[in-house]
Amino acid sequence: MNVVHSYLDAITNLGSLPFVLVVLVFMYAAGPLDLFVDLLLSWLGVFILIALIKLIFFKRRPERKGDKSVPTSFVDRIDQSTFPSFHAANAAMLAILLAFTFKNIYLSIFLAFLAISVMVSRVHLKKHYFLDVSVGAVIGIIASFFVLWAAHTIF
Repeated sequence: MNVVHSYLDAITNLGSLPFVLVVLVFMYAAGPLDLFVDLLLSWLGVFILIALIKLIFFKRRPERKGDKSVPTSFVDRIDQSTFPSFHAANAAMLAILLAFTFKNIYLSIFLAFLAISVMVSRVHLKKHYFLDVSVGAVIGIIASFFVLWAAHTIF
């Protein structure tokens, strides 16, 4: 296994549900509390929207292209569908909310690099097609900006 594949295999986890939950718990415990609320609301929006899209527009993952089996449960249908990418949405959402909260150009560049790396890893590992990660990223970006707008406009 080469170095790039090893890096992408590891970095893909930064868009996973367990990683997002760890970040949420950390933000709840260590603050700032506003960031915790923004992350939680953005993640809930991303989760609901992507789950609905995956239920309506089922699309097989690249690694399972020849597989003709049908998902047997609600959870299987969401898990086995490739479009759009939860990982890409989570990575984009985390990068934007952390960058806007901490307002540090170097951190923002680093977070953008990590988010893009997660997206590249999903395609490289044959978990998603390019369109899947692109739409996932757009959903994460829109959810983040909507929560930031609502937090500063409504509340």
